[in-house]
Amino acid sequence: MKRVRLTWSMAVASLILIGLPLQGCNYDFTPLDPDGGSNPDASGPDSTVDAEPDAAPPCGDGIIEAAEQCDGTNLDGQSCVSQGWVAGTLVCQDCAFDESDCQNDCGANSVPCPASSISDDFEDGIMGAIWASYAEGGATAQEIGGELVLTLFPGGLSAAGYETSDVYDLLTYSVTVELVSGTNPVPSAACYLTVTNPSTYDIAGIILNEGYISMFYYLDQVSYDDESVPHDPQSHRYWRLRALGGYFFADTSPDGVVWTNLGGGGAPFPMNAVLLAIETETWAAEASPGEAHFDNFNILP
Repeated sequence: MKRVRLTWSMAVASLILIGLPLQGCNYDFTPLDPDGGSNPDASGPDSTVDAEPDAAPPCGDGIIEAAEQCDGTNLDGQSCVSQGWVAGTLVCQDCAFDESDCQNDCGANSVPCPASSISDDFEDGIMGAIWASYAEGGATAQEIGGELVLTLFPGGLSAAGYETSDVYDLLTYSVTVELVSGTNPVPSAACYLTVTNPSTYDIAGIILNEGYISMFYYLDQVSYDDESVPHDPQSHRYWRLRALGGYFFADTSPDGVVWTNLGGGGAPFPMNAVLLAIETETWAAEASPGEAHFDNFNILP
């Protein structure tokens, strides 16, 4: 009988072939990744060790993620004012705020001031510097007894009002005024709280006309009224105009706290640079003057 001499390597190979364990040895014949990670099927890097790190969130998709302050036109509701400036336009550059167009002053430098930055209680009897008054056809605009009194002239066409000297930014802001209860213009007359596009002279606002109140537009020399409701001096005592997200709204309130929407829709013109006005006018002969008494411009209880 021929004897076969087994070398150590041959013996190990034989044991592996017949499935016997190697006592005292802890060999792991599973293929390894270059970095030492386990890779059972030997087809490539394992998912836990060799996976690519998460890529930075894409800038420009309009979604604010991770360390982004903004993305495209999505400013996360922020503005120059929220960033500590007085006025200006906040923009997004490479998903970070660009405040180069923000201002610490406004008005004098042709930068619209926030509409919230002005107010008048009409207590001093003198027209404030923010205003320019006008009176036509014998009407008058005066501050009397702590109110702005707009008086129409009987017997023909007349108009009067206070209008701001500078433009103001109404976006994300509002303007309010109190129409003193118990006063109402005469028939064939109206009083208004308005915003005006200084380039086109288009107008939008609240109108009280012959006992009805509504939101109105005057665009391309044509007037449009939203649905009118009967005017009640108490429930419609306070008026408010506001602009938000490309929309324009008119509201009324009995107390300056709880508001009811009077009308609204897409902004008829840009609201970031508008003139603000309190006005009254008539278009027919009347037996006696009509008066509209306003108070507390942008001042609420």
